[in-house]
Amino acid sequence: MIVYDENLINVTYDDSSWFIDSGVSFHVTSRKNFFSSYTPGDFGMLEMNKNDTPKVIGIGIVCLKTSNKTKLILKNVRHAPNIHLHLIFATVLHDDYYFNTFGGAQ
Repeated sequence: MIVYDENLINVTYDDSSWFIDSGVSFHVTSRKNFFSSYTPGDFGMLEMNKNDTPKVIGIGIVCLKTSNKTKLILKNVRHAPNIHLHLIFATVLHDDYYFNTFGGAQ
């Protein structure tokens, strides 16, 4: 859950929660144990903001199990140990033939 106020963002989550974000360029996580396939290496830095550029030390595949027991396979996930959230890049979901909708229930 994300609570936003004009000068404050408060994020409440457990350490295995993933957030769908349309403003990021890659899927990214800090947890190596989430990967089912992993290639270590120097994959550059993430540009989070002017003062925060975490290093990407690996890339691979993460398989998430959703609440309705389906699997969501994320490819080319970046491993950056110094980030605090696990992010899913929304646009890539569409490119990988997943269908997503965002909005409130009517």
